[in-house]
This record gives sequence, structure tokens and C-alpha cells, in this order.
Amino acid sequence: MKRRELLKAGAVAGAGLMVLRSGILQAGQSPGEKLNVAVVGVGGRGGSNLGDVAGENIVALCDVNSQTLAKAAERFPKAQTYADWRKCLEQKDIEAVVCSTPDHTHAFVNVWALNRGKSVYCEKPLANSVHEARAVREAYLKQKDKVATQMGTQIHASDNYRRMVELVKGGAIGKVQEARVWCSRTPHGGDHLPAAGDPPPHLNWDLWIGPSPMHPYNPGYMGGCLAWNPFWDFGSGQIGDMGSHMMDMAWWALDLRFPTTCKAEGSPVSADTLPTWLTAEWDHPANDWRPAVKVYWYDGGKKPGVPSKVFNRDSDAMFKGVIYK
Repeated sequence: MKRRELLKAGAVAGAGLMVLRSGILQAGQSPGEKLNVAVVGVGGRGGSNLGDVAGENIVALCDVNSQTLAKAAERFPKAQTYADWRKCLEQKDIEAVVCSTPDHTHAFVNVWALNRGKSVYCEKPLANSVHEARAVREAYLKQKDKVATQMGTQIHASDNYRRMVELVKGGAIGKVQEARVWCSRTPHGGDHLPAAGDPPPHLNWDLWIGPSPMHPYNPGYMGGCLAWNPFWDFGSGQIGDMGSHMMDMAWWALDLRFPTTCKAEGSPVSADTLPTWLTAEWDHPANDWRPAVKVYWYDGGKKPGVPSKVFNRDSDAMFKGVIYK
């Protein structure tokens, strides 16, 4: 296995980053060569991801918060700094991009980076809508033989997930019939927050809003992903947040692809915020090793009927199968 097929896996286990430089997988390459990495979003989760790739050559840093950006720049003084990720991605020597922005800009950063032949690690979710996800996929397909991509479902690399996949695929529960996944986080409902004065001078509010409709500044949006995620314009609720992590187990263990049908129901729909609870059901066709299966999602306090208190947790995944004797 060539070095860039497994880029310092131990050192970057937190970010789950595995990126390749386009067109350089050649014999005789120096094992000490480093990637030129741009990190878009360097506070919070982005700060953690920045630390995970610190062993590479950090050539660009980008954040809409100038205080956060300045702190990161102290650690990497040779990196160019930007408030606008669009200007950042025009830097010619960038080879790989780490995207840790709020969800509503993920798809845009992904597409811009892929269109420029950059490998991409992006925090989950991949995009904020079906349309955006398809746009990212189209951009990826044009570059798939030249770049490496990965989404930030870090738990995918855990021993527990791997063991669960082995058990399901190995027939431990017989022929799989369904998978049920739930997360009991309850997002707040209501309207967009009212205007609360001017943003602080270190925050570029226009760039934070980015491609979404403009809303007046309110610090209530800035309390981390659970603050802005419930709003349609900025996030995709718990199914886009924790669902990206937890549905991954069912997707992986059952080798799921496109479903044939999908239906969902939830609390009354608001023009501003996502439902405070949601249930969804997908039908997936049979493949070469299992029959057709159903997959269910529950959030906002909704849970499936569970057969044992062992499963009665706030967040979990449960598989049902039949063993024929």
C-alpha cells in the first residue's frame, strides 16, 4: 500500500482524514513528502480537525471569525489567511481541503474544491439538501480517479462499528429484515431569531450567512451546531446531524444504496425550523447476499418498540433478523 493511500492513519484518526495528492502516486516518491492543506473553518470542530492534520503542510487557513483565525495563524504562521473560502480555494498550491464550516456551506466548499482538483475531507453532513448532495456527487464523479474524498463520520472507524458490521454480514442474526435507528435529541422549534444589534467587529456576518437568505445578526445562532442546526436555512435537523453518524452503521452493515420508497412524518412544519420530532421509513431492494430490508429513523423523543431494556437508550441502532433452522 502506497503511503498516500493511507496518509498517517494513526496521527489523523480523530479527523478520519485520508487524502491523496492528484496525479502523484508514482514509484520512488519520498515518504517524507507532505500535503499542502487548506483548512476552512478553524474553530470548534474545525480546530480539532486542524490539529489532526497539523503534521501536514498547512498552507491556508480560513474563518469568518478573525479572532479564531488569528489564533490558528499563530500556530501556523506560514499559512495564508482568509475570511472568504472562495478566495482561499483560489490559492494555487493547495492540494487538499478540510471543510469544517456550518452545514449550509458544506456543499459549496465541496464543489469548489472538487472542481479545482483538490482532495476533500468534509465534516458531516455532505450537504444540506438532496439537490446539493447531487451537485456534490456530480462534481466528485468528474474527479473520482484523481482525488480522495471522505466525510467526517469519525465513528465509522471505531471497533464497535466494525464489529457490528461483521456480525450482521456474517449471519449472526440470520437473514436481516430491518434496521431501526434513533436519536432522542429534540431540536427547538419556532421562528428565526430577531435582530440583536450589529455583529461584533471580529465576525463577518455576511460571510457566515453565505449562500443562505440573509437574516439579521443574533448571537443565538452562534452557540455551536445545536444552535443553528434546527433552522432550514442553516442545518438539516437531527437526521442530518446525528443521523449522518448513526445511519452510517445500517448503511454499511446492509450494503445499502438507493431506496425504492421513502415516507416520513413529523411535528407541524414551520417555515423557519425543522420538525421537533421526525420518523422516517425507507424500503431498500435485495442485493446479492440479503433480502429486501426496511430502515427506520426516529428523533425528537420518538423511539421504536424495543425488545429489551438493553436497547432503551437515548441513541442507538437495532437490527432484526430471522434465523431459520
